[in-house]
Amino acid sequence: MVAELIEKLRRRVAEQHADSLDTRRSCTFLAEDRCTIYEVRPAACRKAHSLSVKQCEAFAPRFPELNLLVEAEALMIGTAEAYREVSLPASAHELNSAVLLALSDESAEARWYARA
Repeated sequence: MVAELIEKLRRRVAEQHADSLDTRRSCTFLAEDRCTIYEVRPAACRKAHSLSVKQCEAFAPRFPELNLLVEAEALMIGTAEAYREVSLPASAHELNSAVLLALSDESAEARWYARA
């Protein structure tokens, strides 16, 4: 299962690098129109939610709940500040590339903790 995910991530990252336009694609972590990482989804994903894929696609540029947006932004800012306080890298990363690196590079975790 991990090998399949790594291959899927590699394809997605290659597609992103090949595209010169900001093309919207379905999330790599969707399976049968459901989030497979819901419990650990990124804060950015917590900004928008829907039980309908069609509605989500139609209204993607708008977020229906301002409070959810504000809370997610606060979470991301607070997390970045906490990382900086303990001297860990806090820069933003594209999700597919970051997960691919974490799953395919055995030294990624050690390098991250070593601040390399």
